[in-house]
Amino acid sequence: QYSPAGATIDVHAGVTAEGLVLRVRDHGPGIAPADLPHVFERFYRGNAARPRASGTGMGLWIARGLLAAEQGRIWAENRPDGGAEFTIVVPAAVKEPDPTASPAL
Repeated sequence: QYSPAGATIDVHAGVTAEGLVLRVRDHGPGIAPADLPHVFERFYRGNAARPRASGTGMGLWIARGLLAAEQGRIWAENRPDGGAEFTIVVPAAVKEPDPTASPAL
């Protein structure tokens, strides 16, 4: 929606010591510096989004709340070579198998 037609969206996922890390990056103009500190505020729509008919400014606020409930986090930044990148970290506990448990079917 915010990238030029035909531009790629890069999605990377991996597991680190912090848990599941998901990065989504576009190759558009990025987020205006004045908007960047506010993109996770409820009902906030940046200047680039205001002319669009759809959207309430709730999506990123909801995402941050859901992740916070699981002790996760999300943030946005502009990439030096262009585009915006959103990073999501969801903590994951590693559980050792219970040697006395029945094997899963």
